[in-house]
Amino acid sequence: AGEFVKLYNQYKTALDRSVKIDLLNRMVTLYEGDLLEDNLYDDWAQIHREYYRSIFLEASYVLAGMYLEENLFDEAERILNKHLKIDPLDEKAC
Repeated sequence: AGEFVKLYNQYKTALDRSVKIDLLNRMVTLYEGDLLEDNLYDDWAQIHREYYRSIFLEASYVLAGMYLEENLFDEAERILNKHLKIDPLDEKAC
């Protein structure tokens, strides 16, 4: 989780597009699902789970959009497919 947030903070301050793409790609690769998804009723876990999930969803949207702008449709599709595995009801990702 620490590496994920570190990459996110680096992405937020990066100016170079290729650096942003690299950071976002690393973030999307690192995210493997909701944090402690078996602890559905622990408030502390829920707060962290939603925080990391929101970062992942932002990263996947932005990265897919950047790939679409560069006509890298297969890459955008790969990112959006992972996005939909995490949030299958997100109509914007379809």
